[in-house]
Amino acid sequence: MRKNTIITLILIILVLGWMYLIYYLSDQTGLLALPFLQKLKLLPQISDKKLAGDMEYVARKSAHMAEYAILFILTYLANSRLFFRQGEKKLAKALVLSLFISFAYAFSDEAHQFIVPGRDGRIVDIFIDTFGILLGQFLVLIGILIIPTKKNELI
Repeated sequence: MRKNTIITLILIILVLGWMYLIYYLSDQTGLLALPFLQKLKLLPQISDKKLAGDMEYVARKSAHMAEYAILFILTYLANSRLFFRQGEKKLAKALVLSLFISFAYAFSDEAHQFIVPGRDGRIVDIFIDTFGILLGQFLVLIGILIIPTKKNELI
């Protein structure tokens, strides 16, 4: 098997694995980020319950943004290898397709949470996920500008 084929397969597996992780996490009720972060010594013990709740909310929403930024980046890398290997419009096509796939997954994730007992899908979470997707797109564009590529290919 050629090296490019192996890399493409690895990227597809990473995208699908990341999607599964997002699905798995959205299927869980009562996940608390704060105790986890405190165990990792990333946050101090917080005795004020309101402050702890606010920090929990910020940590969870930041994780949402990060997981969708990563989803976008992985999806872009897979799409750029699978479908758009040649031509000047490669970047735009791969970015648009990756944006669509990531947004559709964010929407389906919130729809999935409607049917999970103890969870609720929220429109505001779709906007938070979309911000993460746009952050991922921004990071891809920065990477394209900074990382030199062979034969004028865009990643």
